[in-house]
Amino acid sequence: RELPKDYRSCLLYLAIFPQGEPIRRSTLIERWVAEGLITTKDWSWSSSVVEAEKCFDTLVARCLVCPSDIGATGKVKSCTVHKLVYGFITKIAKKQRILQTRLSRHLAHHFSIFSDVRLRSSETIEDFLKKSSQFSKLKVLDLEGCRCFQQKNQCYLRDICRKILMLKYLSLRRTDVTSLPSEINNLHELEVLDIRDTNIPAYETRTVLLRKLKRLLAGQKLKLVLAGEVDPSPSSPTDFPSVQMPEKIEKKESLEVPCNVKLKNRLKRLLPGHVDSSPADFSSVQIPEKVEKMEGVEVLSNVKPKSHQDLKDIGGLNELKKLGVVINKESDLQRLLKSINDLLKQSLRFLSITLDISIYKGSSSELSLVNSPKYLESLTINGSKKCPKDLQSPSINKSTSTHMGKILELLTNNGNKLAKVTLSCTFLSQEHLNVLAKLENLRCVKLRHNAYTKSNLIFKEGEFKNLNRFLVEGTNMTEIIFDNGAATQLEKIVLSSTNIVPISGVNYLQNLEELELNHIKNKGKLHSLLHNADHITKVTLRDTLLEQSDLEILAQKPNMRCIVLLDKTGERRHQNTRR
Repeated sequence: RELPKDYRSCLLYLAIFPQGEPIRRSTLIERWVAEGLITTKDWSWSSSVVEAEKCFDTLVARCLVCPSDIGATGKVKSCTVHKLVYGFITKIAKKQRILQTRLSRHLAHHFSIFSDVRLRSSETIEDFLKKSSQFSKLKVLDLEGCRCFQQKNQCYLRDICRKILMLKYLSLRRTDVTSLPSEINNLHELEVLDIRDTNIPAYETRTVLLRKLKRLLAGQKLKLVLAGEVDPSPSSPTDFPSVQMPEKIEKKESLEVPCNVKLKNRLKRLLPGHVDSSPADFSSVQIPEKVEKMEGVEVLSNVKPKSHQDLKDIGGLNELKKLGVVINKESDLQRLLKSINDLLKQSLRFLSITLDISIYKGSSSELSLVNSPKYLESLTINGSKKCPKDLQSPSINKSTSTHMGKILELLTNNGNKLAKVTLSCTFLSQEHLNVLAKLENLRCVKLRHNAYTKSNLIFKEGEFKNLNRFLVEGTNMTEIIFDNGAATQLEKIVLSSTNIVPISGVNYLQNLEELELNHIKNKGKLHSLLHNADHITKVTLRDTLLEQSDLEILAQKPNMRCIVLLDKTGERRHQNTRR
């Protein structure tokens, strides 16, 4: 009862989702606003989204929902509902007819509430699609993961666009839709269109014209192999080799562990399992030709220009907060910087630039940006991953490094609110990364494949004062050095597919609590990485060579609370005998 009325409605709304299923923050925010559960005095989308964000944070703070995924900057990205809370809100939701008896519980999360959709428990989402024209009052249609648009059924989407004209939220994410019909423009009220992870051709977004659209979410996740070989067959929990904890570790009665192990000290959890952590790239779609008429759009993800005019038009979208853009012509790079110049001092908060350019012929000194990105919170810069082997020469890499360094400098200058920076294939040097060292609000740095060219990386005294998460990926780096007084707030280090042996100065990192190793196959590496890291409380090992001696080392760490073993982590010599 202490919650505001609209917050209570948002809490009850969670009853339409399957119990225990993780629910993305972004999905809830978009759906709450589309349903009209969150409104503000000015009835604007932007202010409603801000209020919905506050509502979500309030539910988390009051433990009415449980965080299931927390981002690098500490923001809760998804949540679950505890079974006790779920049971409570379900009873109330039924009384208030948010949950309708005529709609099967396993289908309820696909539709808006109070929609009069009638589907029995024996029916499927395809049964709805066959008669979708009967439900013209739907505001929300979430078809994520529904695989019922086979070639003969592509007409289903066309029928939706012709008949359900009040739709504000349409998700086709991970469906087998292969075409975006021209009738999509009939949805004049549509605010969110999600076509991520579909096979819709890139050019079909060119003709989209939805004047009330706020978020265009596009791009298909593509597997990217960075190092080593990948087994094409999906892993299953039975693939994991077993491990034995040292005999001297005493068992604690309060522990729940999924295998017969002996435990010591304050260790609370030993969790084996499988999570796909493979890095991914995204395909892109074309910027709508008349995007300038969609004046209220706030999110454009994984889009690429077809003409110079497209970049100019983006610069006129004064409400744009999040932009993910792919540039494949060097001549378009300065045009992009010019187009986002005004946005950086107004609305833009999240920027991702993918430069699919193999060779830079111009001078980096020609790149310029008038306005500083004072309000930018997250920056991602990706270089080209398609550069042929014969082009991987020192001179070409130096040219790439120079251009990437200049772009990084321009987009971080006076970036006082910048909290997260992700770099990939940028071939940067220590000098280039120094521009990040003085950013006072920087919480997370991710150096992905070929982001950095040197073998060692040095964190100097007084630098990266508020950094709390650091990720390194790739084989070129062999050493990380922390001087005394550097990165004093660092809490987590993630190493993926690296050859890093020592982390020098780890004893200076008094706030370091967690180490995560992904795809590490070098023998004895755990010992060198954990030397002097007595304050670490959690270690996560994913597809990493783990020997009995490594477990002995972990067992002796006085503050160790949790060991997580994922994705074929274990002793190599036992992989075929222990299951």
